Amino acid sequence: MIVRPADGNDVTAAGPTGAETLSAVDERLAAVCQGLSARLDELAIEIAEKLRAELPHFAAAMAIDELVPAVHQNIEGLIESVRLNRSLSVPGPHSTGLLRAEQEMPLETVLSGFRIGVIHIWQELVLGCEEADRETFGADGPAPASRALLMSASVLWTTFEKYSQEIAMAYQTFAAERQQRNQRRRQALLTMLFSGEPGYDQTLVDVANQLQFPTAGTFVVLMTEHSAPDPDTPETARTSLAGIGLQSVWKSEARSDIGLVAVAGQIDVLRVSEHVSRLKFRKVGVSRPFSGLSAVPAAVAQARIASKAGREGRHIVTHFDDAQVAGLLISSPALAAGLQQHVFAAIQEMSNVDQDVLIGTLRAWFDSGGHPESAATELHCHPNTVRYRLNRLMSALNRDLKTPLDVVHLFLAAEARRLQVSHSGPIQTSRKTPPENPNGR
Repeated sequence: MIVRPADGNDVTAAGPTGAETLSAVDERLAAVCQGLSARLDELAIEIAEKLRAELPHFAAAMAIDELVPAVHQNIEGLIESVRLNRSLSVPGPHSTGLLRAEQEMPLETVLSGFRIGVIHIWQELVLGCEEADRETFGADGPAPASRALLMSASVLWTTFEKYSQEIAMAYQTFAAERQQRNQRRRQALLTMLFSGEPGYDQTLVDVANQLQFPTAGTFVVLMTEHSAPDPDTPETARTSLAGIGLQSVWKSEARSDIGLVAVAGQIDVLRVSEHVSRLKFRKVGVSRPFSGLSAVPAAVAQARIASKAGREGRHIVTHFDDAQVAGLLISSPALAAGLQQHVFAAIQEMSNVDQDVLIGTLRAWFDSGGHPESAATELHCHPNTVRYRLNRLMSALNRDLKTPLDVVHLFLAAEARRLQVSHSGPIQTSRKTPPENPNGR
């Protein structure tokens, strides 16, 4: 039997030579250690059986004949460390950490198993030294071997700590790499699902099965925007929806997250809307309910339009059916920009603040159903101020809010302007302006 100390020199259990002379190590303790080394196979079986009996994970992970060699490697280094009175480096702990991580055994269980093995070896050392002392000096005589073991106890427990760290490091490295591989694989599957383009020799049903997601039923797609990128947001949304009995899968994008939610019907769609409105999203777009995974890409487009159409601070959740006008403008950006420039051309020379005030007042008037009083409440000003601003804007644009075609043009242009600002950054709607008429109303 050969082990390799930290300096790389081979040391044999039969007797070290040269720099490894045991003059500094008690001969009786060294003899006890050599006796245990001769029983390594027996000890490894004893410890393996104890691990399988006390820790169910070991019994489930491997048969006794698979566990014994791993135990053998680890206890060999422990016994040799005590015999040489210094902690040795052996490959066993690293191999153990890798193997247990591959088996997905909890790290706490792995370390508990190693601790059980070390305690077993310590008890064997204690019994061996007591027996050696009795044989030499009788039951009541001095106990030099036992005293030597106490002096060397720190070596055993230092080696135990060292091996435990090596096990944990190897385990955590493997687990982290596996997690990264699994995450990359999951992201690839999510891309296939949301794009509707499964990989080679796969179907969307295969992809959903690998994601452990329903393959049939009714679904909706959510497109969310959040204030700042947060890798935990998709998981927060998933667990939050799971809390109300709804299964979902999520994929992160640069400034948003896409979720596919399995629903039982319109009631569940309303539950989804109500629930996500309480989460920390700037805006959420919801597609129409649909059946069949092949319709996911079209639903993603719907949810994206609905998300862009939503008004931050006003409608956190926007359904696609409520975003038709915005959808038309979003789908024809050049036409929308041209309409906005045409309708608002007469006020382009005004300052950005004045334009925001006037067009913001127009939007508040639309949102309030054409009631200046309600618009004034939203804008925190007097109703006469609303009327004054609208008259000023209509005069500048040569439009009339009593003419249906003008109203249509004004609404579409204002919506196009809002969507343009929304895409370039947060909406900036001024609520305070300098006095706009001699009465300050």
